[in-house]
Amino acid sequence: MKTSIINGSEVSRLSVAIQVELMRNILFFDSMLTPKIITVIYWLTLLGVVISGIGVMTYSGVLSGLLGILIGGVFVRVAFEMVIIAFKNNEYLRKIAEKP
Repeated sequence: MKTSIINGSEVSRLSVAIQVELMRNILFFDSMLTPKIITVIYWLTLLGVVISGIGVMTYSGVLSGLLGILIGGVFVRVAFEMVIIAFKNNEYLRKIAEKP
């Protein structure tokens, strides 16, 4: 496989082609970037719920903290799933439209 030198490092042409295709998909809206961002935000929010639950455990009691983590975790999951459903619908409609 042929390689080329970019900024002092060898990079295969296949790797460059994959990166160009990825950027083209993102820049021309062939691939959705928001679901990837939403996934990161979901995990950060879930971490915040757990940290808040631990804080409630220290000041109000273990039971209320565990209940807060449980209810907060379920609420966050449901809220983010409703957002992701919109993007999944778009993906499924695109697949249906591409069928011959």
